[in-house]
Amino acid sequence: MPVREELMGEARRMRRLQAESAEEMDIKRGRGGIADVEMLVYAVSAASGVRGGTLVETINELARTGIFTLGQAAEASAGYRFLSKIERFLLLAKPDGAGILPRVEERRSVATAAGYRDSIRKSAAGLLTEDVDYHRGAAAGLFESMTTA
Repeated sequence: MPVREELMGEARRMRRLQAESAEEMDIKRGRGGIADVEMLVYAVSAASGVRGGTLVETINELARTGIFTLGQAAEASAGYRFLSKIERFLLLAKPDGAGILPRVEERRSVATAAGYRDSIRKSAAGLLTEDVDYHRGAAAGLFESMTTA
């Protein structure tokens, strides 16, 4: 089995175990969470030998070398930054909450702290939920597409 294929299989296995043990709305470890982007970047970096300083710099380097498309790099960077920002707000709001997004009816305080405001069409909590769902879906899709043989 080639090294890249073995690394990607191991990354999938590790992420599956981690996601199975996480709560559904865990911004870090749940499906499509921060860990999907981290695990993907670390696995692809290890398989390719491409390195950067920070995670986002490594993503940019993977795009510069053609391993990630510009779209994949933009999606991974945006998702990582956004979900990390929300995780910080969650940890500030509830230090023992471990980055778990609260139930919908309790999200308003996190949403407003993150800069969301009620609009005519949706509440701040609803807008936050839409963005979290979008970035988690994109991160999960990118992880699955890039680690599948």
